[in-house]
Amino acid sequence: MTKERKIIDMVENRITEHQLSKIQGFEENLEKGKNFFGGLSLQYEFQKSSLLSQIAKIDEEYSKFRADLKDQYGEIDIDVSTGVYTHKETKGE
Repeated sequence: MTKERKIIDMVENRITEHQLSKIQGFEENLEKGKNFFGGLSLQYEFQKSSLLSQIAKIDEEYSKFRADLKDQYGEIDIDVSTGVYTHKETKGE
């Protein structure tokens, strides 16, 4: 090996500063995007859980209210747009 070859082997292979800057920018933006997405996913899960709890509570209250109506009026069908109800026919009638 010549003396020139030994010097070349010691020099690092590098991309240009401009190329390095672009790579670093891409990496930074990808990381920011991933972090933002993770935050959105977590926020979505919290909101979803909260909404499901609210729906379950409304459904429970609605069931209790329907039971109260049944106690007061018996087995009825209600037209929810008008409030008019009709008695349901039972099998024994």
